[in-house]
Amino acid sequence: FRQLSPQTKIILVNANASDLIPLRRWPMENFVELGRLLIANLDCIVVLTGSRSERDSAETLRASLDRDRVANFAGETSLVELIELYHMSDLLITNDSGPAHFVGFTNLPSIVLYGPETPKIFGSMAPAAKTIYLGLPCSPCISVYNQKRSSCQDNQCMKQITVDHVFEK
Repeated sequence: FRQLSPQTKIILVNANASDLIPLRRWPMENFVELGRLLIANLDCIVVLTGSRSERDSAETLRASLDRDRVANFAGETSLVELIELYHMSDLLITNDSGPAHFVGFTNLPSIVLYGPETPKIFGSMAPAAKTIYLGLPCSPCISVYNQKRSSCQDNQCMKQITVDHVFEK
């Protein structure tokens, strides 16, 4: 990393939502644009998190950003280490996935993006969680009642969440 100051913020980004329900993913190009905005406008480093199977997609994201200000920790931490990382960080930005719920063990502020599932039922219990959910007429389209399956092939509920909206939040 470049020289860090005590004021440098650590922003965690979980850009994937596992292969189980890809409809929950915010487009990767949006994460790239958001990462660029964060780096350009804040004294921060971005740390990418995720599972071992998500490492390659996180590396693709890292390669699209300022390598001196982005680290790829996907697949490199245990759950205990991830929770410790949450304690050391300043913000988590994530799709609706495990990290949105793991952060509830900490006071880390988080921004969680919802679309095909509703945060009213599946929302993060984290005390400092902020939710972005557009509530389109087609949402939620997946739930435990339909075995988390949907005929949707175009997750507009996620695609219409703008980078500016997430950055402002």
